Amino acid sequence: MESPIPTVLSSSEVLGDSEVAAAAAMVRELMEVIETVGSYAGFRKTQRKDCLNLVRRLKLLVPLLEEIKDQVGNPLGVSGSGMDSLVSLKKALLGAKKLLRIVTMEARYIWQWKVKQCCLDFMVFMIN
Repeated sequence: MESPIPTVLSSSEVLGDSEVAAAAAMVRELMEVIETVGSYAGFRKTQRKDCLNLVRRLKLLVPLLEEIKDQVGNPLGVSGSGMDSLVSLKKALLGAKKLLRIVTMEARYIWQWKVKQCCLDFMVFMIN
């Protein structure tokens, strides 16, 4: 008896065409956020080490995002749960971007309060 030949689904059958475009756009947005964060400079001396460490770790996500971008068009690429994960990653990256922007651009007496608030928001997001 012959074994059945598996059929390969097109990416539009796994995800709709609009969902594939949304996934590609989401990956581009994430890469742009990382690029923006990487361009921040002039961290205060007291936060420089931590900020540069965070920026370095965010830049380590770029190869992963490039791989995801390559997989978006594949039949077994990004699923619905993958999109949910990308949305969660986007929220985390925007939180990190906000934190780094506050550290680099705000006045000292204001940034202390905003950094604490941003950290609390980020921690609440990570817990949920």
